[in-house]
Amino acid sequence: MQVFDATRPGGLDGWTTDLAQYELVRAHVLDTLDDLAGPDGWVLLRDVVATAQERYATHPLLPKGRVRNCCTDTEVDLEARGEIERAPGSSPQRIRRRSHEVPLARQRHQGTSHEVPLARQRHQGTSPEVPTAR
Repeated sequence: MQVFDATRPGGLDGWTTDLAQYELVRAHVLDTLDDLAGPDGWVLLRDVVATAQERYATHPLLPKGRVRNCCTDTEVDLEARGEIERAPGSSPQRIRRRSHEVPLARQRHQGTSHEVPLARQRHQGTSPEVPTAR
């Protein structure tokens, strides 16, 4: 699939990535934003990358240290698609979902582990309209 970049003319960066790899990392980025976001919705990008490195260190779709690159490339793509936003002028870099309200189902209750965040329910089994590489 072609990767988008909001800083490029026409939004296309001119390179492609494996769709299965993209969907895996996309789900991780969005789920991690839901799980780690504070009341304002912001999460440090380095925390999103660190959790991906822990979770996918030996994953067959992300060989030879590709986790960091795939995570940051997917973040840029999600930003260009309008799913997430970057805090302007922040250092270290912070990101959040465009709609950063915390869903009620995300609020964890003592003793219950079966609740699924609304955002995860909303995104489960879906992927963005993606142009295919030719």
